[in-house]
Amino acid sequence: MADLRTVRVLTAALFALLIGVGAELGRRRHHDVLGDFWAAAVRGVALVVIGRLLGMAGTQVVIVLVHLGALTLILAPLVRMRTAAVAALAVLVYAGSPWLKSQLAADAPQASPGLSAKLMDLLATGEPYRVTTFVAFGLIGVLAARRLVPANAAGSVARSGWTVGSCSLLAAGVMFGLEMAGLLTMRPYEGSHAEALVSTLLAVGVLGITVAAAGSLPSPVRRLLAMTGAMTLTLYAAHVVWLAIDARTLPYTSPYDSWVNLVGLALGSLAIAGTWGYVVRWRVLGRGPLEGLVAQLARPWFLRGRGERRTETALR
Repeated sequence: MADLRTVRVLTAALFALLIGVGAELGRRRHHDVLGDFWAAAVRGVALVVIGRLLGMAGTQVVIVLVHLGALTLILAPLVRMRTAAVAALAVLVYAGSPWLKSQLAADAPQASPGLSAKLMDLLATGEPYRVTTFVAFGLIGVLAARRLVPANAAGSVARSGWTVGSCSLLAAGVMFGLEMAGLLTMRPYEGSHAEALVSTLLAVGVLGITVAAAGSLPSPVRRLLAMTGAMTLTLYAAHVVWLAIDARTLPYTSPYDSWVNLVGLALGSLAIAGTWGYVVRWRVLGRGPLEGLVAQLARPWFLRGRGERRTETALR
């Protein structure tokens, strides 16, 4: 499991984790509960719509945006729970997702191919992604944001990041070692407890190390990475379009997940984000074309007369 294909598929956990991080950071910044729910609803629906459109591109990639859109909608109320409740729910969802998948999948042959069956496939029984598993990843992201990005403790961020990140990656390495020794079996996307756990450890490890290392990077590098991170939706759509073009120009048997494609997409993303950030100064589309459009739609225009108030709250 520990190869380039594994690195590619485990990024789904990181996507879902970052949705949770974003939900927590958004909760701190925003000023109105109704406005928060409106913004989450718009972003969630936008991800679903864009995901459905990208699914028509004809690539070998399974589009993850529909599941992330559903996760965005689900996390909107859950992110307002206290930390202990979020942790308990994360454990419950993590423990129950494999069981739920197996139980519902057993009834799949008798299920009608209608809307309910498609919804069940999206939420709990589908391959390779399931919203139930993503909810566990997203809740872990909420907890990680509260631990690694505290509202008023900037000095402890790097120390916490190194500790959490290194311990998580070490634990993931132990699990890969057990797999190589034949003591553990993990298959990407299978939805087992072991696969979900190693995916979580890798995602938390990457997040922790990134948060810790960010402060020591040169300012131009931080700015470039910030611009790239700010337009991830546009870059995701661009990479799907590129892979669709790639699929039409290369033989079907050619691997699209090669190191050459991976490095090319990474460098291309940095180039696009850097160019866009320095050339486009219009605030509406400053982050990215898709990000700007979604941000404008997500603004709670119906709350403008109620007197907006910014808050920085910490749930414990």
